[in-house]
Amino acid sequence: MTGTFTRRRAIQLLTVGALAGSVLPLSPARAVGASRFAPPHAPMLFKSRIRHDLGDNVALITQRTFEVRFIPVSEGYRLEGTQVAAEIDAPEDLAPLAEIWRKTPLTTLFPFSVDENGLVIPNSGPNPAAVPDLSEAIDVALDMLRKGGSSETVVDDAHSFFLWLQKAANEIGSDIPRDLMVPPAKLQQASKLIELPGGTSGTIEISFLGTTWPDTGVMREAERHIVTRVEGTSQRSSDNWSLALA
Repeated sequence: MTGTFTRRRAIQLLTVGALAGSVLPLSPARAVGASRFAPPHAPMLFKSRIRHDLGDNVALITQRTFEVRFIPVSEGYRLEGTQVAAEIDAPEDLAPLAEIWRKTPLTTLFPFSVDENGLVIPNSGPNPAAVPDLSEAIDVALDMLRKGGSSETVVDDAHSFFLWLQKAANEIGSDIPRDLMVPPAKLQQASKLIELPGGTSGTIEISFLGTTWPDTGVMREAERHIVTRVEGTSQRSSDNWSLALA
């Protein structure tokens, strides 16, 4: 991986990591061979680990742990959670900011609801959400940038084009998949090729898969990777989630 690490860039990513947790569905596919979705009544520990490569062998890694419960409701289950731990591994010059973030509980993820099949119900959480599938998530992120006045047609060089694609990747990476609680056992992948008038092209790629607990059909582990590439320069971010009895 190559790229340029800057304090401003790291602060942007730190903010994304701190706010990650709004619900943007990816692809609502069930894991092959999973049992009926039947969450336990006992409390569980939900862990979210986010890694952003910043370039120059520097990475920003954040992890939060929540105690969660699945509460039966008419449409399925309401997932309630309270943060119980937070860790961050950041570059030394961001240590003061990282410490503030670590001490600030994340309150924008829970509660949200899932239906009887374990799929996140759109707009049921603190942050409203659209309902795109895996490939549409890329288009939604790009459209958000364009509506905000920034598009690939106004980017004037490969470096700024790369940064523009990273912004789109950050939009995708700040949300969780709709089927996070019932992740697909078979790898899901989607990519988007974006071209500039001058001949430069870049790609955004997403992959997602996971496993479920055989007795409940609830997510055991899941992971998502987002990669941006422009003219030999690439950057990767990864999200890992796990859920287990407390």
